Parts: sequence; structure tokens; C-alpha cells
Amino acid sequence: MLSRRWRDEFNAGRAAVRMAAARGRETPGPVPAHAPEPEIRRDHAGAAPAGHGDTGEVENLRALLAEVHELAELSQARIAELETELTAMHWRADRMADVLQIQGVRKMLHKVTHPDTHPGADEEQRRALTEASSKINAAYDLIDRTKDRKA
Repeated sequence: MLSRRWRDEFNAGRAAVRMAAARGRETPGPVPAHAPEPEIRRDHAGAAPAGHGDTGEVENLRALLAEVHELAELSQARIAELETELTAMHWRADRMADVLQIQGVRKMLHKVTHPDTHPGADEEQRRALTEASSKINAAYDLIDRTKDRKA
């Protein structure tokens, strides 16, 4: 009984899509309740008879399904690549964090990049120093927050 109900709902949805396409709408509205389409007798392989009008539609659906399958495989391959890159990037970030935590590195970086330690710098140089200093501060803030979470 469940498969019959599912088939009826499927046929009703398919009819709604066809009606929407005939009216020029992309998305069908609510599906009106109506009698299901008559069942098509199929051969032993499950194919519709050669003279039936839905064979072109079935072939189009098969082509679309093959396309979706190909896209899924490509997506899985790309996900695997990105996971590898993420792992490598995570490893490099951990090494950089280790270097930044060496005693005296923070003080040395601030001395080199803080705009107040370069009184003779022009406006453009001061802007570049401020930007570098703020990036260093952000990196240390991230390291400190990560340490707090691990503790």
C-alpha cells in the first residue's frame, strides 16, 4: 500500500511539473489532488514500451542522473584535495605559532614594526608599519585564544 501511495504522489508531482512547464513557470505551485496516471506496463528490464511517449523523458532523466553522478565524483575528489591542503596548512600554522612563541620574538617584532619606533617615517611608511603591527597583534591574539581553549 505504501508503494502505491508513493507512486501516486510521484505521478501527481510529475504532472504538476509538466503543467508548470506548460505555463512557463519554473517551480510548480501546490499539487492539485487528481487521479494518478495509468500505470505503464514495462518489460522484464523495467523499460517502457518503445511506442510510449515518456521514453524521451526517461532518457533525459538518465542523462541528467549521469551528469549529477559525474559532478558528485568530481566534488568528492576536490574535497579530498582540499582536506589534504587544509592538513598541510594546519601543520604550517602550528610551526609558525611555535616560532612566534619563542621568548623575545614578540618584543622584537613590535620593536621592528611599531610606528612609534620610527619617528622619521613618512605617512605611507607609517601606514605600512601600522598595518604590519596590527597583523602581528592579530596573530598573537589568535595564538593566545587557542592556548586558552586548550587549557
